[in-house]
Amino acid sequence: MNTIETIQLKNGLTVYLYLDKRRHSTFFQLTTNFGGLTKDFVLNDKEYHLHDGIAHILEHYVVECNDDGNFIKELGEKQMNTNASTHYQVTSYYFDAVEDVEYGIRTMLHGIYHVHFDNEKLEKLKNPIC
Repeated sequence: MNTIETIQLKNGLTVYLYLDKRRHSTFFQLTTNFGGLTKDFVLNDKEYHLHDGIAHILEHYVVECNDDGNFIKELGEKQMNTNASTHYQVTSYYFDAVEDVEYGIRTMLHGIYHVHFDNEKLEKLKNPIC
């Protein structure tokens, strides 16, 4: 039976590694604890109250409006099966690939962590989603 290796990074990110020798591809997923029911939170001692749907809009914004463009489209061009989804408690970004896995991880992480918000981009993105 395979086991799951857990690694806790200094920045608080938890990484789970699972080797399944029956598969010939790699599945990568980044999951955040921010979903559709996440509406109220405290950051730096300040309370925030969000509108319904903000997690879903944020998911699309991160994918489509990061500094490098749409990383799901870019990974798809490399034959990677990729997507993102927002659920009640979490939002996930993921891909399945046979090759170029390191490229996929770097591209996705860079896209997720390099987003600058812009009202014009947000307004353009909001209309088809809302």
